[in-house]
Amino acid sequence: MPSSDNRTGFPQLRAYIRRAGQSNGYTTRECDSLVNEVFRTLEGVAAERNEDDLFGRIENRLREPKGLKDSEEYPILRDAIKSLVEPRTSKWIRNREELPDSGICDTRVPDGGLAEILAKEELSQRLRQETGELPEQLRQLVHRVYWDGLTQAEYGREIGRDRRRVNEDNEKAVKILEERLKSFLAHYQT
Repeated sequence: MPSSDNRTGFPQLRAYIRRAGQSNGYTTRECDSLVNEVFRTLEGVAAERNEDDLFGRIENRLREPKGLKDSEEYPILRDAIKSLVEPRTSKWIRNREELPDSGICDTRVPDGGLAEILAKEELSQRLRQETGELPEQLRQLVHRVYWDGLTQAEYGREIGRDRRRVNEDNEKAVKILEERLKSFLAHYQT
């Protein structure tokens, strides 16, 4: 079980908690605080259950390809994070719902909830970031086809390439983005 001096260990666990905080709108500083709070909560659970290896087991599960979702450790970590994140999120939603509806924007949260909205926003940000790091030719294709709404044939005509070549470049760009976003997407799959 980590002591307060040893909370810098367990990088997979720290990253997992950070992603949970980010997907719920936490700032970097708030994510640091959330990591420490979750670690304290898990320390209490580990002591209560007399499971000194809890942190190591969670860290190892997070390193496995199939991940944490189907493990016995997942509900422990999920509940520790939820117990800290949900009260803040609920308060934030209540505060937004108390704002007068000016007709400019709807302050209600759709059925998917705040976490889903934030997860989609984070995915969009990550996708744009990763797209920005593609080679210029692939980056332009993604922007014109996916964000500007051109068909591959229209884009091909625009740049003077046949559709087959544009399709090959599209497949290449999609593969690169899927690979770069694989660990991020795995976090949100159920």
